[in-house]
Order: sequence, then C-alpha cells, then structure tokens
Amino acid sequence: MLGEWSASSAATEEFVTDSTNTINLIIITTSTDATSDTTETSTTVTASTTETSITVTASTTETSTTVTASAIETSITVTASTTETSTTVTASAIEASITVTTSTTETSTTVTASTTETSITVTASTTETSTTVTASAIETSITVT
Repeated sequence: MLGEWSASSAATEEFVTDSTNTINLIIITTSTDATSDTTETSTTVTASTTETSITVTASTTETSTTVTASAIETSITVTASTTETSTTVTASAIEASITVTTSTTETSTTVTASTTETSITVTASTTETSTTVTASAIETSITVT
C-alpha cells in the first residue's frame, strides 16, 4: 500500500512519483465549514506507471466511491499503462488506500482502428505472374511501357 488517508474536515492529497515510479502521498489538511461538498456520490480512477503526478481532491461528505462497478469501495486499485503521461484522480476522503500496480507487458494504450474492417489485402494482378520481353536480333532497343 503506497498511501492512506482518513476522513477529515477537508483534505487535499497529492501523489508525486520520483524516478523509481514510487508514489508518495502528501496530505495537506485545511479547515472547512458546513458548506462542504455534499453532492459527490461516485469517483472513477484511471492511472499510469509513468505519471509525474496524481492530484487527489477529497470530498469530506462523499459516502461511496464506484471503481469498475463496485458500489462501495474501501480501496482503489489502479493498473498502470506504460504510455500515459498524466492522470487526475478525484477521490473520497473516506477511502482507505490507493494501490498502483505496474504493467510490464503493455507498451501502448491507444489503438485507433476501423470498427468495420479487419484486414485489407492488395494483390497486384490475379492472373499474370510474370512478363517476358525477348529482343529481336536486329533490334537495338525495346521500350516497354
């Protein structure tokens, strides 16, 4: 587990990676009042192993977080992509942990393709496999166009 935070009146957490992709959680706590955010009900988290920073903004009144269709989460597991450069994470102050796992086999996360065509095969000529040009003994040149 790379970082934990607990519920507080208001908190801003920031994840910062170093050259070894170690994620360090910095928690800056400030005071708040009764006008805190009371409307956030879900959070989606996407992360990457090569992020230079993850910014986590806490909501002190959030009661549940949804990650990949779970209704109430006590932890967030993030599977890394080796090609992303930055990700912003909005999370709840009541979540217990964020775990970042690297992916050693994925080299790219962006693939754009046609949804209706799976292959294109181009054959130059389906009936002719070769062309032979033989010169006459009295000709000095042959031009083939």
